[in-house]
Amino acid sequence: MPPVLTMMECIGRGILPVPDARLAAEWYAGEFEFQIARRGSKEIDLMLGEGEISITMIRMEERIHR
Repeated sequence: MPPVLTMMECIGRGILPVPDARLAAEWYAGEFEFQIARRGSKEIDLMLGEGEISITMIRMEERIHR
């Protein structure tokens, strides 16, 4: 029988559009222990562990979120 994978073991990289990349990155870092790997002008890259899982928080225009 193959090993059972958890949700976090199945995801390698994700991109999340958010209204405020800084606030979203701080929340993910606090709640899930992600580390901020890189800050850009509209995006922040987060990683978990040694980079097995990474998420990019990208700032999107507010009108898109409505």
